[in-house]
Amino acid sequence: MNGLQELKNAVSMKRTRRSIELDNGQEFVWWMTPLTLAQRERATRLAGKNSEDPISVALNVLIIKAEDEAGNKRFILADFAELKNDFPETLMSKLVVEVFRETITEINEDGEETEVEVDLSQKKSSNNSRKTGS
Repeated sequence: MNGLQELKNAVSMKRTRRSIELDNGQEFVWWMTPLTLAQRERATRLAGKNSEDPISVALNVLIIKAEDEAGNKRFILADFAELKNDFPETLMSKLVVEVFRETITEINEDGEETEVEVDLSQKKSSNNSRKTGS
């Protein structure tokens, strides 16, 4: 089996449910497939002069990727300015974190798929690490 086919067989591109809790206690829900390099590149291009701003890129990713459960787009490109200008930073931060949250799918004891968050934070080095003296 060639490498490309092996990767295709090993990776799931299934949609996952994403959500954040809003200040009023309601849940904002969307579905998205894993982000591809081409989609990230498109989101960066759409950010234009703000392509170095991770929030602008992330909002474009949200616009490109977010769907409802039936597969309909939750946002259109024209929503970018309102998302960036008309909502509190705290809300946008929650959305950004959730857009880039990494998950894996596991099968639970009942045979149902469940999402498990993956901790991508860098591990702190232990106090027992060796240091070389000068």
